Amino acid sequence: MLPADGTHKASPDAIYSNSFLREILLSLRLVAGPAYPRLLHAAGMDVYSTALPEPTAELTATPADIARLFSVGYTHLPPAQAMLFFTNIGEHTARQTWADPAVQAIAAIITTTPASEQVAVAWRELIAIVNVQARVGREVYSDTSNDYLALTDCPYCQNIHGATQPACFATARFYEVLLKHLLGRPVIVREVECRAMGQPRCTYAVRRPRVRGPFG
Repeated sequence: MLPADGTHKASPDAIYSNSFLREILLSLRLVAGPAYPRLLHAAGMDVYSTALPEPTAELTATPADIARLFSVGYTHLPPAQAMLFFTNIGEHTARQTWADPAVQAIAAIITTTPASEQVAVAWRELIAIVNVQARVGREVYSDTSNDYLALTDCPYCQNIHGATQPACFATARFYEVLLKHLLGRPVIVREVECRAMGQPRCTYAVRRPRVRGPFG
């Protein structure tokens, strides 16, 4: 919870920046409208009802902070608004990530990679960059039909329980936007496992390109 003096002091567990927290709050305020203060109160973040955090790289938000905001958006907003809230966050985070020259450099690696391996390679290269700070376990694997990215301890759905469908729309959209930049073509990212549904991890799938035989 935030301290009562109106400040958000850095915690040893903080792994998310002021900028990321600000974008979540901006999206929540945009989508929730007049209900925004009520949702902040439910998340224990009343301090942000009048002022947003500064857009800095300082790490001040913990996974628990982020989990509360995502849970509030999921449980207090109508489904269509919740989807918009998550999608906005995923798209913004993808744009911020794509601005990193190290991420843009992955595109050159992809151009030398067979089409059937491009998604898996892109995911592995991205993990090597984003896992420098994030404390989320990520694993890439494939079968004959799909490439998969599995996340353990996903903070986004940590406080969401009893969902009847996958809830991590923000992460799916994040990877759709980034993979489109990296591969030069659109892909559909499907969440096929979600902790919010009681499954052990959150897993995302992209269908592998069909490999044509010598006769088509």
